[in-house]
Amino acid sequence: MSLNDFLQTLSNAVGEKNSNTLEKCIILDPSEPSFQQLSKTLFLDRKGKNKLNGTIQKEFGRIRGWKELVTTYFEYVENAASSPDQRKWELLQNLYSNLTTCFSHIDGAWLCTIVKRVSKLYVKLSLQLDTSTPTLEDSFDGNGFIQRKYVSDASRNVLRTFNSILSDRQQNINPSKKDAIFCIANLLCLLYFRLKQIRLCQTIQANVISSGADISRATMAELVTFRYYLGRCHLYQRKIHQAKDHLLFSFLQCPDECYHQKRLSLIYLTTCLLILGKSPTKGLLEKYKLTAAFEPLIKALKSGDIKSFRLSLEDNSRRKWFIKRGIYLTLLDRCEIILWRNLFRKVFLFTFEQSQKTPHVSGSYLLTAARLSTNDNSYDMDDVECICVSLIDQGYIKGYIIHASSTLVLKKDPSFGFSVIESLMPIARNDHAEKEFFHANA
Repeated sequence: MSLNDFLQTLSNAVGEKNSNTLEKCIILDPSEPSFQQLSKTLFLDRKGKNKLNGTIQKEFGRIRGWKELVTTYFEYVENAASSPDQRKWELLQNLYSNLTTCFSHIDGAWLCTIVKRVSKLYVKLSLQLDTSTPTLEDSFDGNGFIQRKYVSDASRNVLRTFNSILSDRQQNINPSKKDAIFCIANLLCLLYFRLKQIRLCQTIQANVISSGADISRATMAELVTFRYYLGRCHLYQRKIHQAKDHLLFSFLQCPDECYHQKRLSLIYLTTCLLILGKSPTKGLLEKYKLTAAFEPLIKALKSGDIKSFRLSLEDNSRRKWFIKRGIYLTLLDRCEIILWRNLFRKVFLFTFEQSQKTPHVSGSYLLTAARLSTNDNSYDMDDVECICVSLIDQGYIKGYIIHASSTLVLKKDPSFGFSVIESLMPIARNDHAEKEFFHANA
């Protein structure tokens, strides 16, 4: 196909808003035969190349952004295959920026498919370069954080695309720019997590939920990914119930063949479950190779073995593993109270006698257990009473302390005041808009 034929086909696709034809024209993979053929044509057709700018101006100059888009696409085709990744990224970024300009037109919704495809490639290459580019001494900002050029630039450009989607107020049209909202939101979350700017993810997610986007227009893969990141953000905010619900959906709906993605969901789902007094089955942990990471913690939590839990969490390799995944502080902070609750329950059940009119446990027993479980003899009765008061105040124990006799008196019911942990965890700042969004689109 000559350059003139290619440009005519491309011009017709733009004029007719034919996304299928445009998809066939805009090829980005240098290994594709059609890409190679166009690259060869650009190289050989010197006469056609000299007239190229004039032809592009004639065919595409009437619509803002399209002349620049076609020009940068030809630059990409000419140079991508023979250029290093850094140069290829620059070429792709120029192309993406102009594509976003075209997409921002009031009638740009027909470009959704190609916008999603180019966005994915652009983000993928940005992340690859971020990983492969060595960190230099002068690549830190004033706050000591690594300056990630490729990821930072990508996040700004993809955010521009996202804002184009949000600004589209047209209702009940097909296609709609909002058809791309979940894909673009997920890519932004991926970039923001790499940049450790999780709060920006929360802003993106809130905008998606308030946008009135139709979940039925999203693919299951997009929805699974969106709720995975939503669960991660809720876990970051210590909204454990909400995090569990989204991560459970992500885990269950993710296909079995997507092993890595299911494993990621299970890591954060398990973290939520431990805080809620639950745990996955051993078989599930074994299947996803998480036994070494979580099994010691689960065992220590169930038995109230505080020393073993701390040692397991502080194990050098395990600690690094948890820190890398951003859950170390969450486990350290939220599991401590569960350990004390389970320890005191264990002591009560061991010492309880049916002859007791009101269930209670002596503070001396609790003190002995505290010293043994922590391997710390510095604990005294005041410490134990403070722990009991904290457990009662947070609802983990229903009862009261008799200070004079150092006795913990418990509620007279089948649970003896030790209610199911999951029922005690508060649903912090329940987001009704979020709940209605998923319920309305169920």
